[in-house]
Amino acid sequence: EKFLENDSISDEDVTDLICSGQFHPVIFGSALRNEGTEDLILLITRFLPEIKYKASVSAKVFKVTYEDGHKLSFVKITGGRIGVRDPLPDERLEGEKITQIRRYSGGKYETLEHAEAGDAVTLLGPERTFTGMGIGEEMDDRAMISRPVLRYRMMLPDDVPVRTFVPGLKELSAEDPLLNIDTQGDVISLSVMGEFQLEILTATMDERFGVHPRFDRGEIIYKETISDPVIGFGHFEPLRHYAEVQLLIEPLPPGSGIEVATAVSVNDLGINWQKNVMSTIMNDLPVGVLTGSELTDVRFTIAGGRSHVKHTEGGDFREATRRAVRQGLMKAGSLLLEPYYEFRMTLPAENLGRALNDIGVMGGTGEIADQNERTASVRGEAPARELMNYQATLVSYTSGQGRIELGFAGYRPCSDEYALSVMQKSGYDPDADMANPSGSVFVSHGAGEYVPWFECEARMHIPSREDELLYGETETKEERLEREAELQRRIVESRGDKTNLHSRLDAIGTDEIDEILRKTTHANAVARKGATKRVYHQKRVITADSAASGPRVPRQAATKPKYLLVDGYNVIYAWDELKSLLTGDEYDMDGAKYRLLDIMSEYRAVMGIEIIVVFDAYKVRGHVTEKMDYMGVHVVYTRTAETADQYIARFTMENARNLDITVATSDGLVQLIIRGENSKLLSARDLRDDVRTSLLPLRK
Repeated sequence: EKFLENDSISDEDVTDLICSGQFHPVIFGSALRNEGTEDLILLITRFLPEIKYKASVSAKVFKVTYEDGHKLSFVKITGGRIGVRDPLPDERLEGEKITQIRRYSGGKYETLEHAEAGDAVTLLGPERTFTGMGIGEEMDDRAMISRPVLRYRMMLPDDVPVRTFVPGLKELSAEDPLLNIDTQGDVISLSVMGEFQLEILTATMDERFGVHPRFDRGEIIYKETISDPVIGFGHFEPLRHYAEVQLLIEPLPPGSGIEVATAVSVNDLGINWQKNVMSTIMNDLPVGVLTGSELTDVRFTIAGGRSHVKHTEGGDFREATRRAVRQGLMKAGSLLLEPYYEFRMTLPAENLGRALNDIGVMGGTGEIADQNERTASVRGEAPARELMNYQATLVSYTSGQGRIELGFAGYRPCSDEYALSVMQKSGYDPDADMANPSGSVFVSHGAGEYVPWFECEARMHIPSREDELLYGETETKEERLEREAELQRRIVESRGDKTNLHSRLDAIGTDEIDEILRKTTHANAVARKGATKRVYHQKRVITADSAASGPRVPRQAATKPKYLLVDGYNVIYAWDELKSLLTGDEYDMDGAKYRLLDIMSEYRAVMGIEIIVVFDAYKVRGHVTEKMDYMGVHVVYTRTAETADQYIARFTMENARNLDITVATSDGLVQLIIRGENSKLLSARDLRDDVRTSLLPLRK
C-alpha cells in the first residue's frame, strides 16, 4: 500500500518486513560459478539489521577438527578482539593460549595476528574446546536439532588394539559430540542417527586412520527418570578424605533435562564445594538403576553438605555426590523412557485406514491433518523403534506413493510390558555396578569401610532434611517409625531368605507392594508397575536417629501443587516502587529484578506456594532457556525468540492438568490463553495488593 501511494518504499521498511517474517527475499545464483553473489552480499549489507556485538571478548565454537594431532577450533568472534598468545576468557581453558589464528578460504588459509568481532576464524592452541562451546559472554549450546536414538557397538580389526586407537576415538568424539563414544575395556559403543551416518563414519576412519571397523545391529538408546521425590545421601571418608552430601531429587516434566539448584547457605557449605557438587551432577552424573541408562528430567537440589578443613579435596565431593544420587535412585520409583518421533505422513486417501491402524498398533497417536479425494496427510507421535523402518512398509502398501517425515519428539515412558522386557534383556544389576556405587565410605578403626546404601543413612553426620523438604513436618517421629516398621516387616516376610537382586524383586508381587505403599505411604501405585524397579533389602537399618529411607512421596499427593507464574518485566513496569528504580540517571534494572525476587521470596514463604518469575531474553542472540533458584524462587530467562508471555502460555498449557496454576500478568493475550486452560489470573496490580496484605503482619 505504501508503494502504491509513494512509488517507493524505504530500506527501513524492507528491514522491518524481513525481521517480522512478512517478507521473504529470494535470490537465485550459484556459489560455484560466482553467479548472484553480489546480489546476496547487497541484500545482507543493505537490508539486514546491524549486528550488535558483545562488549568483551566472546566467541562461539561451531566446529572442531584435527590436523596432524592438533585441534582446530572454528569460531565466530562475537565480541572484542583476540590475538596470538592471548588466553581466552573461560576458566575451562585456563592455562591454554592461542598459538595461531587462521582465516580459511576453501582449502587454503592465511594466518592473522588478530581477529575482531564479526570474524569467522580458526584457532590453534586451545585443546579443551568443543562444538557448541560458548566463550566469554556466549553460552554453551545445549539443545540439538536432532538427537541419535540408536547405539551401535564398533568392532576394530584384530590388528588394531583398542588402547592404541583411543586418541583417534577422542578426535571423532570432539568433532561430533553427539557420537557419545564410550569405551569399556575392549568394547566400543557410539550413538548415531542410522546406517547412513555409519557409512560416513566408516569412510572417515578409513581415510584418516587407515582403519575399517565393523558395526553390530543398533539398539535403541533408553533413558531413565524418577516418579516421585526422594532424598539421597552420600558420604566419602576414606583415610584423610572427607565429604558428605544430601540431595533432594525430584521428577520434572518431559523434556526438562537435568536441573541443579541449592537450598543450602554458603555459611553451611562453602560456595566452592557447592559448585563442585553442581559440576559433578552436570558433567559426571551416574546412570539410572533400571538398565544403567542416562538420567533425564530430574531436578537435583543440594539439601545439605559438610566438608573438613584439612582433609576435604575436590574429588571427595565428586564421590559423595555420585553416591548420593545413586542412593536416592535406589529408593525412588524409577521409570524407563524411550525416544519418540513426531511424524507427518502423506499417502493416497485409499490407504488412510491402513496407516491409522498401523499407528495404533505402534502405540502412537495420530490425527488427519489434511485430506481430499486423492491424498491424505496424517501427523502425530509414536515410539522411534516402531517408526524407524516404517518408510519401507509405507512404500510397499502405497505402491511407492507414500512418504513419511520424522523429527525427534523427546522421551516418553515405555509401556509396562515393553519396559519389563527391556529390563530383563539388559540384565542390569545396580548392586553389581562398581563404576556407579550406591553405598558410602565411612572411616572405621583407622580405615575406610564400605557401607551399603540401605544402611548408610543411619551413619550420616548431617541431620536429614527429608521431613522438612518432602513432608512439611506433618508426620510425627512415632508415626514415621511405625509406618516404616510395618512396611519393612511385610517386605521381609514376603521375601524370605532370597538375597539375589532379581529374586528380591520377584519375591513380592507388584500388587502387594502397591497395596502396602497405598496404606503406608500414600504412594502413586500406577508408577510402580512394570516400568518401576524398587529395591528393598532385609538388612536395612531403621532407627530413631536414621533418616527416613523408604519409598515415599509427599502427603496429599492427590492435591495439585500450587504454582504462581509471574511475568517479571510486566510486573516491574506496573509496580511504582519497582518502576521508580528505572527512572533518572541511575537506571537500575538489575536492582528492580532482585527487589522483585526478594519480595516474591517473602511472599512464597508466607503463602506456601511455588513461584516462577519469568524474564524475557528473546532479544539475546543465541540464548538458551536459563533456569536458576533465588532464595526459593524459580527464575527463568527465556531462550532467543521466545517472550515471557510465550513461555508462560506454553508452561500453562503443558501443566494445567497436574498443577494448580495462577498467572500474574496484565497482558491481554496471555490472559485469554490462561482462561482457556481453566487456570487462575491475577493482574499485576492485584498481585501487588495481595503481596502488601500478606506481608503486612510480617513487616510489623
